Amino acid sequence: MAAQKKTQTDAATLSAPRRESVKDTILALLESVHRPGMDTVIKMLQESNFFTAQCNVHHVFVGGVAKHSLGVYQRMVKSCPDQPRDSIIVSALLHDICSAYHPHWLGIGGHGRRSTIILSSCGLQLTDEEYRAIRYHQNMPTPWEALRHPLRKALIIADLKDAQKYPGSRRVFVDWLTELFDY
Repeated sequence: MAAQKKTQTDAATLSAPRRESVKDTILALLESVHRPGMDTVIKMLQESNFFTAQCNVHHVFVGGVAKHSLGVYQRMVKSCPDQPRDSIIVSALLHDICSAYHPHWLGIGGHGRRSTIILSSCGLQLTDEEYRAIRYHQNMPTPWEALRHPLRKALIIADLKDAQKYPGSRRVFVDWLTELFDY
């Protein structure tokens, strides 16, 4: 396992200029969303290690969380043009905000729950669909839920598809899920 992580890290490390490019892109997208609390979210991201943090299972390299979040956004833009642009930006770029280290947010349990609590504590107003998408992005919806909550379905699939690019992902599961939801 350690050898696999080392190989993945060595192969996928982002250069400093590339990390800055990812950071600038994410910040520009978030700044385009004009909602109360977005300035606080952006400040929190900049004070945390969001732009240098690595994911635990995939994107295990410096800048992995930010690169993954941007990858999820890029997939969602292509796959669900009928969803509001702001909702795609918010749900894709901030679904893993809890992966960033910030001393104020330690000890709040549950991945998706922690992300929605952080966003709410920053004063960001989420729509019901954005809240469901972020809060439950690691819980597989039933087909009925997927029909009722297309943003959640899109986030789950984009999240899994972006993660599957790296060793240890569940490619067969993602392919099956994609077929199940005709995505």
